[in-house]
Amino acid sequence: MAAQSIRTRHAAYGLKVPLILGILSASALTPSCKESGSAAGGDRSGNPLVLGSSAATTTPQAVGSATQRTSSASGATPAPTAFGPDISKAAVEAVNANTAYDTNQPQYALDGKPVTAWSAPADSRPWLEISLLPGTKVDGIEIAGQRADTKTKNYWTRDSVIKRARIVWDGGEGEVTFARAIDKGVKKRLPIGAVTRRVRIEIVETERGEQSNDIDIDEIGIFGAGPASSPPDPKGLTGLCRAGRTAVRFNRGTVVGGEWTDGPDAAWRWTFFPITVRVDDNEWHTLGVRYAEDTEMLDDGSKNVKSRNAGKLFRFRATADGFEADQNGEQGTGKCSAK
Repeated sequence: MAAQSIRTRHAAYGLKVPLILGILSASALTPSCKESGSAAGGDRSGNPLVLGSSAATTTPQAVGSATQRTSSASGATPAPTAFGPDISKAAVEAVNANTAYDTNQPQYALDGKPVTAWSAPADSRPWLEISLLPGTKVDGIEIAGQRADTKTKNYWTRDSVIKRARIVWDGGEGEVTFARAIDKGVKKRLPIGAVTRRVRIEIVETERGEQSNDIDIDEIGIFGAGPASSPPDPKGLTGLCRAGRTAVRFNRGTVVGGEWTDGPDAAWRWTFFPITVRVDDNEWHTLGVRYAEDTEMLDDGSKNVKSRNAGKLFRFRATADGFEADQNGEQGTGKCSAK
């Protein structure tokens, strides 16, 4: 395996809320077909919202593989030399990105199927964020610089290759680099060693392909220890909670739907990873968002609704006293009703 270059530095900050694009339900995964989709770019807000203090206390150091190590900063607590099990399915709450092709959505980077991928135009400054359940301990992640080749497509040569990716988590950040000449098919690992609610991958630099400027990530591995989460409670919150233009419907402590209104003829309709833990627990939670825009009124009075992607991130917190929501920095508070 070719040697890898990874840089890591510590950052003292809490959980930030960036902009993000939504996901489709994990139960509705379909084969990837990037050529048939179209991309919609998102923007990058510089106005984060701190959702509590970070639980991370260690400064990670970089490794090229599970055994290859570089020295850490003087006095830093070393990151783990070995990664725990893959906890992607057990600990992931939602996957979002600022841009994606319609048939290559963000969740395809964590569906366990190399034939599917998250795909986005490299010039859109793409990023993907993985939201984790409370209490998740992440030893590190594994990522490739481009999707795996198929029998009919040489993606490594045809499409753009990720040259540099910035990885951000609660309390720190690191960097992974790839070289087209030597890293085809290579998956690289970055140690994290922290309790974190998110792992965000920002594509900083790419090398254009022979035929396309698209970047792909077919699989991301998250390793560590999953949270000791509480199952849904039959006596949990059931009803509708509103905060400003945001509405979330709960059933026995789990989320069953919601909407972000964006005028009389457009709204954010949500589908998301099934959250199988209690979410009226006074913790912040994240949902993936899919945009549905009413584009045409038909002669029979019905509306032709077309979906497109856009960079929106929605977080909420349901408490015994009320409901809080944040959408791309637009914050609000409200109440819950029985209907």
